[in-house]
Amino acid sequence: MKGSNIQMIIQFNNRQTKYQTAPIKAVIRHTLQKAEQMILLNTEYEMPWLLDVKAEPQISITLTGPRIMRRINRETRGVDCTTDVLSFPLIHMYDGRVKQLIGPADYEQGRQLAMPLGDLLICLDQASRQSHAYGHSFEREIAFLTLHGFLHLIGFDHDRTEREQTMRQLQRDVLDAINLDRSGFQEGDKS
Repeated sequence: MKGSNIQMIIQFNNRQTKYQTAPIKAVIRHTLQKAEQMILLNTEYEMPWLLDVKAEPQISITLTGPRIMRRINRETRGVDCTTDVLSFPLIHMYDGRVKQLIGPADYEQGRQLAMPLGDLLICLDQASRQSHAYGHSFEREIAFLTLHGFLHLIGFDHDRTEREQTMRQLQRDVLDAINLDRSGFQEGDKS
């Protein structure tokens, strides 16, 4: 939906002290703005709560260190190790489509009508390790993890081959659109 004035609300929580957050937040904002434009506002995914009532999607992002991420991974998934990103959706969605009736209680009232999509936790130490292991920039890894987690929030998954292919293609499309190659942002983005 080109020209829409719907804008994602991003709330940040910083639970680590090792990394400067301003450049990380900029990468996350840029990634989510492009994902919103290419996926959320794409009428193929039938987002009535965005298109009909003009609700602004809202995401909470927590930047963590390894101890916090490991504890939350253990408590929520039963996996006792640090992971890179965790997603906690608030709306039942499947491949970008809402799968439950959304009512007034699902929206947050404020200066603007908001629809909380859920929470993302990103472990910055793990992102740094992975960027070195994969031979690309820290910024690219942050963008990838943000996008991967966001796709889980809106119901995409990699639990079956066809769904994994769809998710990977969306990730490639958005990363290409923000012009983020293995070394980091290039001049301008492709929008």
